Amino acid sequence: MTILGLIMNKTGRSLQAEPILRQALAIRERLLPKGTWPVVFTKGALGECLTTQKRYAEAEPLLIESYDDIKKGQGEQNSRTMEARLRLVHLYQAWGNKEKLAALDSR
Repeated sequence: MTILGLIMNKTGRSLQAEPILRQALAIRERLLPKGTWPVVFTKGALGECLTTQKRYAEAEPLLIESYDDIKKGQGEQNSRTMEARLRLVHLYQAWGNKEKLAALDSR
């Protein structure tokens, strides 16, 4: 479901992707321990979808949590960590939030 939601979001169907991603996240959070890769991956996907919809304040906590958990589990140089960080960069650029973008370098 998460992959389907990502594909839909990337092909201009973010409104249709959101409920799919929310459902995927609810299932994963119910079945898996907090901070595991499938949970944080889906949080990041939902945050990306909300960023696409310009719902920045809703996207930010999902993307921050996803990034922090992936970084803690995978390390700073891991490709998954870099992808999660890039989602935050895109969020802050789209939001026009230069302060948070600059602060991201210290995370």
